[in-house]
Amino acid sequence: MLEKAKRKIIKAGLTNVTFTQGDATNLPYSDNTFDVVFLVAVLGEISNPFLCISEIHRVLKPYGLLSITEQPGDPDFSPMPVAKKLVKKTWIHSYRATWQGKNYTLNFIKIPNYS
Repeated sequence: MLEKAKRKIIKAGLTNVTFTQGDATNLPYSDNTFDVVFLVAVLGEISNPFLCISEIHRVLKPYGLLSITEQPGDPDFSPMPVAKKLVKKTWIHSYRATWQGKNYTLNFIKIPNYS
């Protein structure tokens, strides 16, 4: 998957993108590092999705965007209520949801001190 993403980024001419393969529950980045984090068909692949979302919360800058997309063709599909519940526990405010059938994208903003 990383190689496919790299090819697309190179083809698009983007230069401000890096790739890291690692443990989603122990991200090798400092607090408040990223403006945007996106997950596509990822939540069901992780042994501890709550810890993953907590780590994303840690590395997102204040007012950063978390975008989660899931598609039911994936055998490890995570339903929308599951994703919303995971994110709500980390104090990221729901921003926008779109869906078509069971496909969905949820966007969240990290609001400092939101509970």
